[in-house]
Amino acid sequence: MSCSEPSQRGRLVEIRDSLLAGITKAELDGWFGEVEASKSPW
Repeated sequence: MSCSEPSQRGRLVEIRDSLLAGITKAELDGWFGEVEASKSPW
C-alpha cells in the first residue's frame, strides 16, 4: 500500500466504499465480468 496524506484518508475511504458498493451491485446483477474488472489492480 502506498503512503498518503492523513488529510486524504476520508476521501480514500469514500473511494473504497464506492468501489465495494459497485462490486456488490455487479455481483447481485450477475455482471461477473464487471466484478473481475473492478478487482483488477490496473
